[in-house]
Amino acid sequence: MMPGFQIRKLLDDQVVAVCSPALLARYPGFRVEDLAKMPLLRFSRRSWRDFFEAAGVVADEPERGPVFDDAGLLLQATVAGQGAATARLQLARDFIERGELVQLGHVRIPASLDYYFTWREGHPRETAILQFYRWVKSQLSN
Repeated sequence: MMPGFQIRKLLDDQVVAVCSPALLARYPGFRVEDLAKMPLLRFSRRSWRDFFEAAGVVADEPERGPVFDDAGLLLQATVAGQGAATARLQLARDFIERGELVQLGHVRIPASLDYYFTWREGHPRETAILQFYRWVKSQLSN
């Protein structure tokens, strides 16, 4: 809690492994264990180790390959077929729905950070703020 602020959780997010359909086609009969054989893209604030552990994959954290500080650039490189990546489902969902990315397996792990909506207590437009919060929350659940 933050004194003097109202805080509402917007959503919990999950992390999934994704790659382009073209990259996946290079691994016929793909199983989640095959991730360790694929080129892996890394995000500076997330480890493959947690995903491997949850998926039951015996593999070390990749030490080579591109590292991205920007999640959008990571997804663009993944769509371009440069490798597989772990990504927040909220960010990858549209790419998956358009067929630009494929979720690899069914493993989902909790994201390390969640999304919150905050505002100062007693804000003169609190009714409008709450209305906007409910609208944002409804958009995220679609």
